[in-house]
Amino acid sequence: MSRTSTDTVSTRVKPLAGLLAVLASSALVVGCATASTDAPAPTTAGGTSTDSQDVDCVANGISVQNWNVGEAGADDPMLAVAALYEETTGNTVTVNTVNVEVFRSQLPTYITSNNPPDVLKWLAGSTAAGFAEAGQLLDISDVWAESLGDIPDGLKALSTDSRGNQYFVPTNYYWWAIFYRPSLFADNGYSVPETWDEFIALAEQMDADGLIPVGIGTSGAEWVATAWFDYLNLRINGPDFHRALLRGEHDWNGPEVRAVFEKFAEIQPYIDPNSSGQEWQAGLEKFFNKEAGMNLIGGFLPIPESVGDDLDFFSFPTIDPSIPRVEEAPTDGFFSPATTANPECAKQFLAFLGTNEAQALLRQGANIATNLTFPDSEYSDLVKKGRDLLAAAADITQFYDRDSSQALGNLANAANARFIAQGPRVLDEILNEWDSSSKRVIEEQGLN
Repeated sequence: MSRTSTDTVSTRVKPLAGLLAVLASSALVVGCATASTDAPAPTTAGGTSTDSQDVDCVANGISVQNWNVGEAGADDPMLAVAALYEETTGNTVTVNTVNVEVFRSQLPTYITSNNPPDVLKWLAGSTAAGFAEAGQLLDISDVWAESLGDIPDGLKALSTDSRGNQYFVPTNYYWWAIFYRPSLFADNGYSVPETWDEFIALAEQMDADGLIPVGIGTSGAEWVATAWFDYLNLRINGPDFHRALLRGEHDWNGPEVRAVFEKFAEIQPYIDPNSSGQEWQAGLEKFFNKEAGMNLIGGFLPIPESVGDDLDFFSFPTIDPSIPRVEEAPTDGFFSPATTANPECAKQFLAFLGTNEAQALLRQGANIATNLTFPDSEYSDLVKKGRDLLAAAADITQFYDRDSSQALGNLANAANARFIAQGPRVLDEILNEWDSSSKRVIEEQGLN
């Protein structure tokens, strides 16, 4: 979650729908509800530009600045990717990993440093695009031309700046949905809701049965609260209004946004009241332990072995049937600062990240690999369903702070997390502050 320039948003979201249509029509199966431990058979290490063949990437080596969303000490897949790359090529890679929140705050410093990391993990969307438009990212069009032909055109468009140059290698993406435990639903006679009214009725029944209807944790990760606003706004006002709002073309305290919070207020009493006092993993733990009945989360969720295949999801319920169904599909990947001291060695590594063997290691949880030749055997029914959900969507968005700027995203996160914690009694205060602060950021950053 994060971004900078809002001007490129509308031109970078639509192409992903084309990507998903390609995925839906291909024989690709998508999968693994838990992280795969067996990499598929290697293809090639990926090509690079001709000039790079004369560069000694064994002696030079590259540095990778990485992030994860897990707990401290969690397994870092980038270490496995680096080890495989070194084994395959003989080149040297050094990996430094920090928590995503630390990474987010340091990203501008990483990129503008006099001695920046050679490769950085980040997110597709307006922040990455903003760095590219400012000329701060390495042009890797040659890598795309020579090595990334198996990544769909929709993702190539998402990785292309206004000059037509590629700057980003997408490696995996995922869907958001409301996850549930089928065994819990079966034991209690619950049915999967399709409409908002059915969803609220289910939450009421769960509450009466002594469950927390919706598990969530926003401490240190307020962005999980904003997923609720994204989906409510998309279901009520549609994608065009949503993107325009994120560009600052509407008021955050206007009637359309207030209509969103009228619906938000209907589910807010059924969301874990301890949301602000626990991390998002703690909210998931209650869900996995069947203390909470549902959880709105992305496909990156870490699935315990104890849960196994007892996990499913449904699309965020329909509110207005006249509004086309839109889904969120955040995409992760890598880029290099324009000032890297090792551009050709960085390109070699970026090319490798587009291969099946690298993506098998990077694609943790229920993530979808971006390489269309990724082996069918690596995919589970759960992720195939997620892939199909995205393929059937009328449109695709990234996430509030990926489709907006990081500063505007932070304001949205704070507003939505506070609403979940405190409810409608503070709505006027929340919306007026959100509106004034967002307009101040737009003016200060020249985003309008």
